[in-house]
Order: sequence, then C-alpha cells, then structure tokens
Amino acid sequence: MPGLNAARSRGRSAPVLAELCSRVELPDHVNALSWSPNGALLAAASLAGPVFLLDGGSGEVRRELRGHDGGAMCVGFSPDGAWLASGGQDGTVRLYSVADGALKAEQPSGGGWVEHLAWAASGKHLATAAGRVVRVWSSRLTHLGGFESHPGTVSGLYWLEEEGEVVASCNGGLFRSAPGKKKTTGHLPYKGAIQAMAQSPDGRFIAVGCQDGTAFVWKLGSTRSFSMPGHQGKVRVLAWSPQSTRLATGDAEAINLWQLSGPGAGKEQPHRLEAHQGRVTGLFWRKDGLLVSTSEDGTLRGWLPLQGDKPLFTVEADEPLSGLVLSPDRVHVAAAGVHGRAFIFRLPALSR
Repeated sequence: MPGLNAARSRGRSAPVLAELCSRVELPDHVNALSWSPNGALLAAASLAGPVFLLDGGSGEVRRELRGHDGGAMCVGFSPDGAWLASGGQDGTVRLYSVADGALKAEQPSGGGWVEHLAWAASGKHLATAAGRVVRVWSSRLTHLGGFESHPGTVSGLYWLEEEGEVVASCNGGLFRSAPGKKKTTGHLPYKGAIQAMAQSPDGRFIAVGCQDGTAFVWKLGSTRSFSMPGHQGKVRVLAWSPQSTRLATGDAEAINLWQLSGPGAGKEQPHRLEAHQGRVTGLFWRKDGLLVSTSEDGTLRGWLPLQGDKPLFTVEADEPLSGLVLSPDRVHVAAAGVHGRAFIFRLPALSR
C-alpha cells in the first residue's frame, strides 16, 4: 500500500505490517476523536462546528450532527453506545441519540469553551470541563454538581470508578469532585500547570505531564511519588505499560521510557526511543506490549520496547498527526490530521 514501510522485528521471519485503511476528508481540523464501544463508529469533532459519525471500518461519513457554533472541541460515546456527548466553543454541552442523530438535551457549561468530557464507566454520569469549571451531569444532562472554582484551566478529566468521583487536572494539581457535591472531595497538589493525565491500568498510580518539562506520578493511597524532569519542552502525551511498571512520555521527537518498579524506580535515567522527525503527539501501549506513537512528522510508528530500539513498523500519512485513539477491538487506531482529515489505521496482531 502506498506510504507503508514495514520493519522486521528481532526474531521474526516475516515483516510485521500495519496499514492505512482510510483517509477521510472533513471540512476543517479535527479537534477530537472517539470510538463507539463496539468500534462500529468513530465520532470526529470538527473545528468547523459539526460533529461527524464515521464508519469505523471504511471511514465513510454516516451522519453529520449540527455540533457547535465556533467549533466542536470534544466528543464521547456513552458506555452503552446509545448516546453521544459533545462540547464546544459556544459554551454548551450537547447529547445526541446515536440511533437517529437527534439532539436530546443541551446545557450551558458554566465556564466558556467546553474542552473536555468523560463518561463514568457505569454510564450514569458525565463530567465536563470548561475553563475552571467542572460539572457533573446525569446520563440525560441533568446538572448534579461539581467544583466550579479550580485555580486554573482544567486540562483533563477521568473517573475514579470505585469512589464514583471525577478527577480534574489543572494548574495546582489534581482535584476530585463527585455527583451531588459542590466542593472538592480531595486534592493532590502540584506546583505547576498540568498538560496531560493518565491513570495506570492497575489503578494504583496517576501520572501527569507538566508545562515545566516534568512528568510526575502519585501512588494512590500512599505518600510515595516520582518526579521525572528534564524533558525538552511541555509533556503533552503519556502512556502506561500494560503491567503499570513503565511510563512512556513524549519528549520532543523522542519517547522516554521510565521504570517505576523495583529498587531503582523513578531514579534511573529513562530509556529513549528515537525515530520520529517531529514532536511526538500521541502514545498508547497495547496489552500485548505494542507501543504506538504519532508525530508531527506525519508518521504512525509501532515499537516493542523490550525487544529493541527500532520501530517495528512505520506508516506514513501526508500531514502531521495527533489525537491518537485505539478502537475497542485493539486492532484499529484513529488519528487526526492538521489539514482536516481523519485517518484510520489497522495494527498488526503479534504472536506471543
């Protein structure tokens, strides 16, 4: 397939291939992407305003939703796949029926642009972030509370499912909110602005990437923490290994791998993977050990970090990539191009 480079991994007798399945032309830059729970649909939030529902295989546009005046900023399917939530520059949160595209509810965010949203795994609650305001909603957009006076603009959201609380990152650390509450229920302080946040697969750690070039990790339920400074700029992307023992961070054109288990945890210099020719913009680590990255150099690359320093495969697109999201089947991945395209790639199955 044009634009595809295959690399041989150590100990393999055949090339391990990934491929570009579809390139979808949209009217403007894609701000966010989200897969439906069954992988049949891919939602794309467009800077032009509309939200598009794409076929998860072919990339064909199945439905165009009105979206948001000024631009759609974030989008996410409910866990049962029946609803799609979106937020935008018009300061509203919207809820659509996936079955027919009908707008079912619309609410003001309370804080300007809606840049982040997150569904609880139960599907009973939705959290949104607009400026310094985090609001918690029912699954039908009834306002249930939240904390609306964060010390800085909220940069990320995720749910602590066991406690039923949502965590927001911003300048000053991590703040917890809960349905029915108007005050924070917890705080992990950090002296600086946070750009990205990721919980470990085992739920024991929270990692953040910071504006000061540091990655920082808290061990939940403990006073232990890890600081990993020295990045060549803001740390915008993070990914945990499947065993929650290593953290990958984007470091300009390179990927840093930090060891967070054993006697040298958090103290040793990171292992570096270098192949990209532009800033790393996306990272995720699949359960089989495959690490995938995107970059402003317009490539998607796959790595097996424990088996070598060279990419396992490289797929070339014709524009810088960002917004990397993995499908529920863990075979397909989507990324956004800066020139108004959405890309769907197929990843290889790795023999164990």
